[in-house]
Amino acid sequence: MTDFPVPEPAIRQRLETAFARIDRFNPRCNAIVTENRAEALAMAETPASGPLSGLIVSVKDTFETAGLRSTASYPPLKDHVPEKDAAAVARIRAAGGILIGKTNTSPLAGDVQCRSPIFGVTSNPWDESRTSGGSSGGGGAAVALGFSDIDLASDLAGSTRIPAHFCGVPALKCTAGRFPLDGHIPPLPGSGHPLSRFQSIGLIGRSTTCLAAGLAALEGAPRAAPLPEEGADLRIALWTDFPGLPLCHRTKAALAHLRARLEGAGWPIAPIQPEAWDFRAAWRAYGRILGSEGAATIPVWLGKAMAAYGVIRSATKPIQRDIARGLWGSPRLLADALAEREALGAALDRLLESHHTLVLPVSATAAYPHLDTPKWGRARMIDIEGRRVPYALATIGLTAPFSLTGHPVAVVPVGMFDSLPVGVQLVGRRGEEARLLAHARRFERLLDWSGPESWRAP
Repeated sequence: MTDFPVPEPAIRQRLETAFARIDRFNPRCNAIVTENRAEALAMAETPASGPLSGLIVSVKDTFETAGLRSTASYPPLKDHVPEKDAAAVARIRAAGGILIGKTNTSPLAGDVQCRSPIFGVTSNPWDESRTSGGSSGGGGAAVALGFSDIDLASDLAGSTRIPAHFCGVPALKCTAGRFPLDGHIPPLPGSGHPLSRFQSIGLIGRSTTCLAAGLAALEGAPRAAPLPEEGADLRIALWTDFPGLPLCHRTKAALAHLRARLEGAGWPIAPIQPEAWDFRAAWRAYGRILGSEGAATIPVWLGKAMAAYGVIRSATKPIQRDIARGLWGSPRLLADALAEREALGAALDRLLESHHTLVLPVSATAAYPHLDTPKWGRARMIDIEGRRVPYALATIGLTAPFSLTGHPVAVVPVGMFDSLPVGVQLVGRRGEEARLLAHARRFERLLDWSGPESWRAP
């Protein structure tokens, strides 16, 4: 495990080791798409002080980086070199992070895989035939393979959490709106379009200690403060059953293993059913608000045409169906969805008054095989234990609801199950990321997940 702060003589050695791993493994996994080798080596000679001093940081290619290509995997931006850092990148640099390069993403961060028309596909470090997740799939793979200590990511519907789960590393989705996203793509540079209300800063790290250092950097703190200590027991609400959404055998095995470890530690667990918090309502509100945001950026006639076609094609597909309905641009529909969002957020707040954290799977599946981009009009499906489940539901069905409410979420790896890693989400109170990371650290210690440093080379 990395010591903090990193002793100055060790920084260059660690950086050279990281580049050696990039040279060895990146041609196979395609996680780093633009290197920053010369600047990183220069920074290692005179490391800045701060909570990230000497730590190696990669940045999702959706964040603008001064003097370094920033494409968001969008072909018209393939040669885009910004003059100014995104706000979050500036904070990372100011905190002493050594920027090693940019990580791959899906076009405009719009898919749960990491398939770039500019840079190609990023593969899972554990099985190259499977996805690393998306849209921050390059970051998940980069951290898992030891290229970086932390990846600066973003999360609209699970884009930070799903790659961490698929690649077996911890992650944090911050409270929506807590940290600035100026300089993030989308929206396109100079477009004037507003950022989605669901978009959050994310961090993927080699440990919860790394995540805490990244959080301190985003907060502008001079150093990483110790995570708050909690009492002997954590009161945990455990969700394991979801309406219309089956779980794969790996996910079920991980939940059973986790529950046994929690009970063995004597931590109070309260298994709850989704009726305590309506997932169907969350999927509906999320889809309609996201669709309405999209409608605001395109001509009215196009939005209505896409809505009519999408509703027909997605009539039986939660989330996709309601995104299509949101594209119609109805003010009443949007108002109702926003009211539903507020009610769901309040219900979640009440549940968190009696529990330290809510624990549930990140996704219905572990990493699935690479899927081709579907032809126009065809929807992707994922096979889960013999059932064909709509792509959006199978991938973001358990992450999008907490993007809807804006609550912070940590991901902690549970372990390896049938040769693939599986993680869980820990949901915390809005604005209390440090306390949530303290809970995640206790899970990390209880599960004894030694992390990427002990992994066999893929």
